[in-house]
Amino acid sequence: MSKENIESIYPLSPMQEGMLFHSIDGQESKVYVVVLYFSLRGALNVHAFKRAWQIILERHSILRTFFVWNNRKTLLQIVRKHVALPWQEFDWRYKPASEQNELLKSFPQTDRRRGFNLSKAPLMRLTLVQTTQNDYHFFFSHHHMLLDGWSVALLLKEVFSVYQAISSSEDISLEKLQPYKTYITWLKEQDLSEAELYWRKKLQGFTQPTPIYLDETLGNTQNSIEAYDERHLRLSKATRARLQTLAKQHQITLSTLIQGVWALLLSRYSDETDIVFGTVVSGRSIALPGIESMIGLFINTLPLRVPISPQASLIPWLKEIQGQQVQDRKFEHSSLRNIQAWSEMVRSQGQSLFDTILVFGNYPLNDFLKYVVGDLEIGDINFLEGSNYPLTVLIDPSEELTIRMSYNLGRFNDATIVQILKHLQTLLEAFTANPYRPLSTFSLLTAEETQKLLEEFNQTAVSYPTDKTLVQLFDAQVAKTPDSIAVQYDQDYLTYARLNRRANQLAHFLQKVGVGPETLVGVFMERSLEMVVSLYGILKAGGAYVPLDPEYPVERVAFMLEDTAVSVLLTQAPLIEKLSAIQNLKSESPDFSLICLDSGWSTIAQESSDNPVSGPKAENLAYVIYTSGSTGWPKGVMNEHRGICNRLLWMQDAYSLTQQDRVLQKTPFSFDVSVWEFFWPLLFGARLVIAEPGGHRDSEYLVKLIVEHQITTLHFVPSMLQAFLLDQNIKSCQSLKRVICSGENLPYSLQESFFSCLEAELHNLYGPTEAAVDVTYWVCQRKSELSTVPIGRPVANTQIYLLDLQLQPVPIGLPGELHIGGVQVARGYLNRSELTAEKFIPDPFSPDPKARLYKTGDLARYLPDGNILYLGRLDHQVKIRGNRIELGEIEAILSQLSSIREVAVVAQEYDLGDKRLAAYVVPKQEQSISISQLRDFLSKKLPEYMIPASFTMLDTLPLTPNGKVDRKALPIPELDRSTLASDFMAPRNAIEETLANIWAQVIGLQRVGINDNFFELGGDSIISIQIVTKASQAGLRLIPRQLFEYQTIAELSSVIDIAESITAEQGLISGSVPLTPIQHWFFEQSMSDRNYWNQSVMIDVLDELDPKLLGQALQQLLTQHDALRLQFLPETSAASTVWKQSIVQIVPTIDLEVIDISALPQAGQKQIVETTMSRLEAGHNLEQGKLVKAAYFNLGLSQPNRLFITIHHLAVDSISWSILLQDIETVYTQLVHGKSINLPAKTTSFKAWAEKLNEFAQTEALRRELDYWIAVFKEVTSEIPIDILVEAANTEMSARTVSVSLSLEETLSLLQDVPSVYNTQINDALLTALAQTITDWTGQTFLFISLEGHGREEIIKNVDLSRTSGWFTTIFPTRLTLPDSPGASAALKSIKEQLRGIPNRGIGFGLLRYLCQDGAVQAKLSTLPKPQILFNYLGQFDRALPDSALFRFSRPLAGAHSPEALRSHLLEINMTVISGCLRMNWTYSQNIHHRQTIQQLADNYAEALRTLIAHILSPDEAGGFTPSDFPLANLDEDKISQITNILDELE
Repeated sequence: MSKENIESIYPLSPMQEGMLFHSIDGQESKVYVVVLYFSLRGALNVHAFKRAWQIILERHSILRTFFVWNNRKTLLQIVRKHVALPWQEFDWRYKPASEQNELLKSFPQTDRRRGFNLSKAPLMRLTLVQTTQNDYHFFFSHHHMLLDGWSVALLLKEVFSVYQAISSSEDISLEKLQPYKTYITWLKEQDLSEAELYWRKKLQGFTQPTPIYLDETLGNTQNSIEAYDERHLRLSKATRARLQTLAKQHQITLSTLIQGVWALLLSRYSDETDIVFGTVVSGRSIALPGIESMIGLFINTLPLRVPISPQASLIPWLKEIQGQQVQDRKFEHSSLRNIQAWSEMVRSQGQSLFDTILVFGNYPLNDFLKYVVGDLEIGDINFLEGSNYPLTVLIDPSEELTIRMSYNLGRFNDATIVQILKHLQTLLEAFTANPYRPLSTFSLLTAEETQKLLEEFNQTAVSYPTDKTLVQLFDAQVAKTPDSIAVQYDQDYLTYARLNRRANQLAHFLQKVGVGPETLVGVFMERSLEMVVSLYGILKAGGAYVPLDPEYPVERVAFMLEDTAVSVLLTQAPLIEKLSAIQNLKSESPDFSLICLDSGWSTIAQESSDNPVSGPKAENLAYVIYTSGSTGWPKGVMNEHRGICNRLLWMQDAYSLTQQDRVLQKTPFSFDVSVWEFFWPLLFGARLVIAEPGGHRDSEYLVKLIVEHQITTLHFVPSMLQAFLLDQNIKSCQSLKRVICSGENLPYSLQESFFSCLEAELHNLYGPTEAAVDVTYWVCQRKSELSTVPIGRPVANTQIYLLDLQLQPVPIGLPGELHIGGVQVARGYLNRSELTAEKFIPDPFSPDPKARLYKTGDLARYLPDGNILYLGRLDHQVKIRGNRIELGEIEAILSQLSSIREVAVVAQEYDLGDKRLAAYVVPKQEQSISISQLRDFLSKKLPEYMIPASFTMLDTLPLTPNGKVDRKALPIPELDRSTLASDFMAPRNAIEETLANIWAQVIGLQRVGINDNFFELGGDSIISIQIVTKASQAGLRLIPRQLFEYQTIAELSSVIDIAESITAEQGLISGSVPLTPIQHWFFEQSMSDRNYWNQSVMIDVLDELDPKLLGQALQQLLTQHDALRLQFLPETSAASTVWKQSIVQIVPTIDLEVIDISALPQAGQKQIVETTMSRLEAGHNLEQGKLVKAAYFNLGLSQPNRLFITIHHLAVDSISWSILLQDIETVYTQLVHGKSINLPAKTTSFKAWAEKLNEFAQTEALRRELDYWIAVFKEVTSEIPIDILVEAANTEMSARTVSVSLSLEETLSLLQDVPSVYNTQINDALLTALAQTITDWTGQTFLFISLEGHGREEIIKNVDLSRTSGWFTTIFPTRLTLPDSPGASAALKSIKEQLRGIPNRGIGFGLLRYLCQDGAVQAKLSTLPKPQILFNYLGQFDRALPDSALFRFSRPLAGAHSPEALRSHLLEINMTVISGCLRMNWTYSQNIHHRQTIQQLADNYAEALRTLIAHILSPDEAGGFTPSDFPLANLDEDKISQITNILDELE
């Protein structure tokens, strides 16, 4: 472009900058293209019309403007002096009318899709279409950066004025022009400081955009021009007139009235009272002469913040909104980008201050166009425009006020928008009908919607007897089936008649000691026949039972006894000792009468067996069950007979138990599900089978019990159902008819797993203890089209209302708090009148003045058919494994510790649905407390399920701008140089600079100095291999061992080679491959499915990927990495099966599954991801060579997409993953840019390595290691203590894991401080602490374990494995003995020396055990005892992609094994550093060890590490060297000590 053709250059306005950003973003490049089109009827002078446009183009500089932005700090717009008129004409007169209509209808969208090249002027197009002799259609397309609506109207007025002058041969007369540049100049002169202060104050405390909760699964989520649609609502002239009258009467503008309606609607849709949405201002109210007639882009988008006070009156509230906007106008020139930067909102990727924008289109367009120019009539005026906001509301305030909604189909569907428009209309009409009401009284709902929500969805009336009690219903059943078995426990049972007699005898006995209606009787028992007799006996006496679980901590039971003030306590003789810890029962005056039903039955049996004459009434209490409470103590819920009777009568109607049914009672009786288990079957003639104490936790036992007793009906919380379905004998449970689920959300994937395992019905129920167990029900459907599992509809005589904060019903699809009404609502909380009044409120929808609603605190929404979908909690109450937990109760108890200043407890969700409690503790200054102390303290006060799984120590809790604890933000400090021993020294030459860059990339640091110690920086053996790989790519020859010997860059650079790389075959490798030791070990293990033994990664994809190119990149892996083409075939003889492997020449195909689940809610996405992962992990085939599977999940715009890859472990290890993932990114990037694939050269192949190992295994050098390995086993015993003496299989299915973690600071000390003081590696410290922990547990003087190593040892010359993938792991036995000398220093030095004494890092053991051809050697090693503990430190695996632009680990590297496979060790201890914190996973078999045993071990181990760290950090600790630090000097400990003393004296 010639410089002579440039008229002017100046910056962009704030609005132009924002539009430019979205326009060049790629995804929204056409969103700001506007198409104005209208019809022209009459004798159009085409030449004059075109000439008029040419004149206007020459007149207005903005129409000749283009934009430049690349490599510029300041974005610029450049005006050309001359541009060609972008004019095109089409003659469609000879096309059929139907075709014309189709073309005219599609043309605006088609032309808009063309977009504009913003770097070329003009950014407009003019199209004239002739359809008949006197009919034309005109299309004016332009980029919104040029013109706003007001300017378009001014522009068209000028066009037709010029056209009329030309057509009439008159002089052209136009007003004097003020160019757009004048406005830009004015903007640059404004002082933003005052504006900044204004907007900061206005938006103070606003941190999140106002959401609009949606109801439907959405189909189209592509963020493109096609992803938008539009709906409109046209109000009648009468309604418009009433609105105008209302506005004039109260001196408010119509736009303020509409804004108020929109704010109130957003409040109801979001359940928020602090609302922010976008408004468009004209930008022409500034003090700039002539601005009202300027042409250009003057509008601006500003946030409008509207507080919603429910009690505020409408008119004063609207006036406040209007007054606020008057103040806003003073600073309307502020850019939205600046305003957002000044706000307190934490902006995530793509997040704006608001999601909705309201545009009041008060443009004079119609006034300018709806008239006749000569004999030319202009009509059918339309706009086609877009927005980058999900929802734009455009108001056309013409005679019939029109509301248009432009919406993104990825966020909204058509039905939702229709509903929003309907609710807007309802509110507008309500405003005009009675404008003097409080805001809380205005309802969104139409009369039809209200009737549906309150009445149709709650038509649950059933005529059950309202005067019956549990006792009367049971007595009636006894009369029907006296000789049928009522209840069975193991081999003991009671018939209905015998159970009734015993219950009657107990009832008479209890009445004699004062039990009657409203009397609370405690039951402190294990599950047994006596428990059932107790419950029925208490009720028959007229009393109410209070279950007290013997597994509860003594303090909790003591509180319940005190709170209930029970006068009678029923128990069993074996539990007397436990009760004595609660209260001195041996005293002469206990607080209650203690009755032992087992040892004292002979006395009770003297009582009458007849039914008691007196008993409870329907309004009397039946039971009091305690639930978690936020005050630190549980709260007792009082339920009456009439409520639970209604629940059981409904259940019988719904599920129809018969005398042939057998119901399993396994739920602890302290949870309300047990109520229907105890009573439902015995009220209707079925048999109740009692599980043994603790049996509900044992899936294998439950399966056997179900089969033995032919159970037809039982209950599970979903988390326990998941474990139950994994039992290998699950399909033997053919007797099951129905399984009832409740207690927590039932995932869709679990529903599908259930149906794949069992033929029984699955029912999902919902209800709190405060409403007689369950209040809604849903029959789960096989092959359901729903992606979630609803909680269904209300049960009989129960009402469910979903209400907002003002107790107004929420529309269908919107979330609201679930409120329960009806007969099942509990009486309230025992001794908690204030809490009862808060949670049990008057029912505003019932004609009965005594009716109440229970506020559940649960969030739910209606589906269109009236079924309810559970969404979560409103407060800090959570459910873990079905147990209802108030997080505040745990916080309150922890706060009792004097050493704690602050505490927060949250439920953390790991991976896909694994929810655990996590505590964050801030100790008081100069005070410390250990995690084991915290656990011990809580275990004395809380049940096991309420003990947090993790504790993290913080200096302070993160806070929101409002001063509340920000539970989503836990600070992770960056590594600081203050933690290092050396000052920074920059690289001095090219080699040092290369190494420093590599270290920084791999370890994840900003910079590395040449004197920084590798291990102090956080390096380990895994990271060393990654560094070797990158060094090799940079032309530096390095081996991992050198990083251990020369631990700084200064030292390393002096020994590094810049030699020719080792020559490796570069083509496709194929042929037979000897098995390596670890592969021999694998095939030696006992497992039914060898195909199911995998490693997998889940990766966040940080950019939009082309799945086709990604598939090609994955396919390239199989060409580059020969181990991925391994095939394994068995050769079976009469004596044994021998597996052999080979690499196939033909490259197998990887079918990348591309799964678009962007339309699903996150819960649905999780289910699909989980199901897909399970299917792929179980789908490998060794004999077919199918070792790699992958899936790409499109999760939508609000979160990164994910790539899942699973590879059979025989072909991969943790180091290989780092190589493979980096290669995927490299290949993909090359393909995207159209380049040929060029990966770094192959290193020594897996085949060559396996062959060389076999050769080395026959050498004399290796045989010399034999004596060392034999000595390892000398006088060792491999057995460790076990908890469960009954023989049971140590299967993968029985495996459970206990996890503990060190804090970031502790981990840094372990990675950096310990190595710097003792010249050690992290394994030295980890194994020292482990030796201390295990020897304390076993009572032995040594630790005997299997150690895992990475296996890429430098034992063979001319081998380079830095870029070779495969399974290289080594497993070898180690015996570590602690020294007699006490103290951490002696232990650490001793363990360090023992580990340094292991030849070649242990690789020789496997070579001798499996590859040595001397049969005597193999025989000798194969008969030696095997360690029962396996230890593996995986390093900092999340650093495997330190500089990746595409990938980020979504979760740690995971393994998946066949559930039936036998585990190789009793304990597996795996350690890895995740996000800077050391995570220690202790995996055990629940068939062999109790969880509390392993938890204690893990806690003790973490404490041992902390003690070791504290010792290292103590001021008196001098550290020291050991003999292995000077391998060439031949020094012992004494000589080193002497030298150290001399050096100290010299200082």
